[in-house]
Amino acid sequence: MRASTFTFLFAGLASTVFATDVNEFDNADCSGDAKFPHDLGIFFSASSASIDDTTQCIDVKGDDVFAYEGELDKDDDNCIGTLLGTLPEAKVKPDEFISGKRVTCVTLETPR
Repeated sequence: MRASTFTFLFAGLASTVFATDVNEFDNADCSGDAKFPHDLGIFFSASSASIDDTTQCIDVKGDDVFAYEGELDKDDDNCIGTLLGTLPEAKVKPDEFISGKRVTCVTLETPR
């Protein structure tokens, strides 16, 4: 096996080991236990998640997460709707990320 092939395979496997945490909280400062914890992208787990209507704070840790105002397409595990942008690795209020819009779905998938 050539070194370049090994490096490529190792990088691909490593990217599946490290999850991106997207945790939903029912308070404005993301304190306490997450109401809905999501580990996106670890091994063969989901790469997208719906954000509950009652969520007041989203805590993102890990890779870039794309935020949508829309819904989760359960057929291909991806968000559909209006792309709002990339969520920072931080605590975000879903109603305040983009004025007049609400984050209702998040995904690791690159927008199409």
